[in-house]
Amino acid sequence: MYARDIQHIMGMSGLSSVHASIPREKLPRYGKEKKYYFIASDFEAYLQTRRVKHLWTTAREDGGYQMLSESLFVVFKNFFFPRGGHICLLAEPMRKGHINSFLSSHALNKSVFERCDIREEDGAFCRMSSHQFRHWLNDIADKGGLPTDTLTRWMGRDNPRDTEVYKHATMDERLRWVKEGIQSEQLHGTMTDVYFELPEGERDVFLDGQIQAVHFTPMGLCLHDFAVEPCPYHLNCVRGCPDYLRTKGNQRERQYLLDVQRNTEQALASARQAAAQTGSEIAKPWVAHHEKTLQGIQRALSIDNDESLTAGDFISPMPANDQFTERSKHNGL
Repeated sequence: MYARDIQHIMGMSGLSSVHASIPREKLPRYGKEKKYYFIASDFEAYLQTRRVKHLWTTAREDGGYQMLSESLFVVFKNFFFPRGGHICLLAEPMRKGHINSFLSSHALNKSVFERCDIREEDGAFCRMSSHQFRHWLNDIADKGGLPTDTLTRWMGRDNPRDTEVYKHATMDERLRWVKEGIQSEQLHGTMTDVYFELPEGERDVFLDGQIQAVHFTPMGLCLHDFAVEPCPYHLNCVRGCPDYLRTKGNQRERQYLLDVQRNTEQALASARQAAAQTGSEIAKPWVAHHEKTLQGIQRALSIDNDESLTAGDFISPMPANDQFTERSKHNGL
């Protein structure tokens, strides 16, 4: 074999690359200078040193392996590094680092946006990470109606709660989801009960009049329309608000509720102590306030333990009350 053969197999740009990038101790030369040649078995041994350690991509739970020949995302070595040239005799699994190098610029490589002259409106080269593509795909699937459990499995996550972080819906999309959730009975609570108690001809009028806003809070979703009236619960959703929806399995909501629970328990202990020591009537309303808050937190947390519900469902943890009925009458529904 001659240098031009090595150049072709290794995908190098010129003969000088063979001399510069392959040390003599790793691939011996034979013959005279500028007329030397290589032994094919030596070159084969050199390629063996460049090969990936394992010819499999995944170690299965049953103790077996998924081989490179059985895998879909397999590339030639250096495929994402055009300057180095890809080696058609060596295959390797495609990894996150390959995609990041393809998208990003660094000392040895230009990004795909620079190589293809892809720019933003202001003339700057586009910049994008592999994780942004993950958000984008998740968003497309989510808006297309893919169920949370299926989307979680498709994205390779262990828990449906993690999928909630990737949802980037607009306000109109959130309103549509809530209305469709009520119509399909996937959203559980007072609002759904009232919807199905109405005659069919009045149901959509009810939804359009009642569901005009959706707000995301640390505790969950809020359906209250603040343009109509201020929050009657002073943003303390767990004190019985029928507009409050908890997302089953959402770990962020759960952690926030646990933090509020801990702080409220401390405040309740202080209020009870003050009431016992002074006998003051002022402390008693605070005791009642904190006790009601803790009751609501327990209802909201208990949703995660309800096996009849699906992770990602929106559920109203608060029982029906007269205030919702009065508000519906006020709106002419």
